[in-house]
Amino acid sequence: MRVFQISVHPHQHNNKCIADFLYLWFLGSSPGDNPIARGLKYGIAPKVKLTKADFTDLVRKGFIYYNQKKVPHLPFEAKGKCKIIVLLPDSYFAKPVNIASDKLSDKISEKLSAKLSDKITAKNIVFEDSDMVIINKPSGLPSQSTLDIFEDHALSQLMSYYLLKNQGLKAPYLNLMHRLDKDTSGLLMFSKKISANKNLTALFETRKIQKTYVAVAQKTKPLNVGDTFKVSGFIKKDPQPGMSFYFSMDDHEGQTSETDFKIITSTPSHLGFECSPKTGRSHQIRVHLKSVGFPILGDVFYNPKSNFKRLMLHAWRLQFKHPTSGAPTVVTAPLPQEFIDIGIV
Repeated sequence: MRVFQISVHPHQHNNKCIADFLYLWFLGSSPGDNPIARGLKYGIAPKVKLTKADFTDLVRKGFIYYNQKKVPHLPFEAKGKCKIIVLLPDSYFAKPVNIASDKLSDKISEKLSAKLSDKITAKNIVFEDSDMVIINKPSGLPSQSTLDIFEDHALSQLMSYYLLKNQGLKAPYLNLMHRLDKDTSGLLMFSKKISANKNLTALFETRKIQKTYVAVAQKTKPLNVGDTFKVSGFIKKDPQPGMSFYFSMDDHEGQTSETDFKIITSTPSHLGFECSPKTGRSHQIRVHLKSVGFPILGDVFYNPKSNFKRLMLHAWRLQFKHPTSGAPTVVTAPLPQEFIDIGIV
């Protein structure tokens, strides 16, 4: 099951019937900013072609929500600024056929979501209260929608998890508060209500949330457990052949960056690093470790000769004062098995 959460402004829908608007949106033809149109610009065509009849069927089956409530009938006119949620079962990704289920709670829907359930289930939720939910994101899963609009991502999977759990009666509110690189595993925070957004955003913007990662690199220099060092300097975008999203250190230009490092494990062949970024630049830890001769294992950008099966970077711990209760809060995500297998503890 893929979930599409679409924030829409009046000039985009022009009070059209919601099925007509969604048909244009998924074609990349709706006015204003449209991710499918952006994807087409870069040569990324939609994997699924949806017809107007498909959207009629999706409404009838209860798979389209308007401002968190199921669209009750057609025609149904979109009004003002609104949020539309579209659920698209996995059957659409095999071939463009109609949905076999009448209700989200049917067994067939659970079967269609089996692939999703292998990734994000209750076991991935490591912290939850009325304000937020924090998950342990698997490596290889984007945090949010990409230019390939039909690529699965953590926000879609978590939304699907709650919809299945709640029998699809009402769509939950979820807002991603920060991001992890697709191949980085670990802690990812979502707001669960609009009123919590401001305070949670402030945690990140004022750097009142301490993020700690664990990284693994080849042991190229003799460092001991407990050794510490700092890397700071400018990071700038530095496109390479076939890699437009690539960064490097620079002496004079770019964004300031700083990370504290501590050796937590030393094996005959590998070093485990505790990484505490003081700034939040793209690829910061990956670029910093490469700059001091410790490119992360499995990093296809900054350690292309490494053939390790995944990027060995894990968002391990979040520490913050809870914005509502004021209580000191520490959330950790267990190290993945790949870290344990090579002796990182």
